[in-house]
Amino acid sequence: NDFTVTSAATALKGLTVSGFDVVTIGATGAGTGITTVTTAGTIRNFVSIDNVSIAEMNIGHTWSETYTQAQRITITANTSLASLDLGTVKRLEQATITGNTSLATIIAPDTDDLLTPGAVTNFDVTGNSLTATYTAAVAAVQDGITNSAFESATIQQSSLSSWKDYILAISAENSPVVFSLDYDLDGSAAAKTYNADAILDCQAQAGPDGILFSAPGASLCTDAAGTAANDDDIETDLGTIDTLVELASIQ
Repeated sequence: NDFTVTSAATALKGLTVSGFDVVTIGATGAGTGITTVTTAGTIRNFVSIDNVSIAEMNIGHTWSETYTQAQRITITANTSLASLDLGTVKRLEQATITGNTSLATIIAPDTDDLLTPGAVTNFDVTGNSLTATYTAAVAAVQDGITNSAFESATIQQSSLSSWKDYILAISAENSPVVFSLDYDLDGSAAAKTYNADAILDCQAQAGPDGILFSAPGASLCTDAAGTAANDDDIETDLGTIDTLVELASIQ
């Protein structure tokens, strides 16, 4: 059984919902005026789209052993929402959490009740309002006095760290896991993404093969031999964080 709230429910401001297979609030271009949502009990598929008034979303639902499919979450363009905690959402198979431009905290599900083999995974957590600190890679030095190894870049972001933990946990039974993660701001609240930081980083220094990347201002990171930047030099294929090597940089 499904539960749907449409934009026609103009008087509804607070919603508590439990015990449905699919819960849908709003639709593309037709959000509701709801300001607070609370979930409980069991819900397999939770969807909230274009609900620009939702400022508080208390997720407390979990899965049911009666389900024949794993859980899914879609939360897009809820532009007033500042925090989201999916800790109770066990066996989450797919999540699309995008375009929530005030969303500064996005906690992944706990890792105490994981997906079994055969899940079709896809996690897209991008275009929100996550603030991260990117620490650039450190080039190797071998100059007759100093002999130091290449150090990969790191990303400090607590929400993404929770997604890293969840993805690595479910990858034990479901590999490869499909995911795309990103942050949106740096410590000064300026717009910044992993792609922008990684390009600046790899252009600034040579990786383990000792070849300097293309000059600053180039659109891609290639070394002097024209080798694509997803070789041994750096931890990235650019774009979002979508490989296990890139995922490892999250602290």
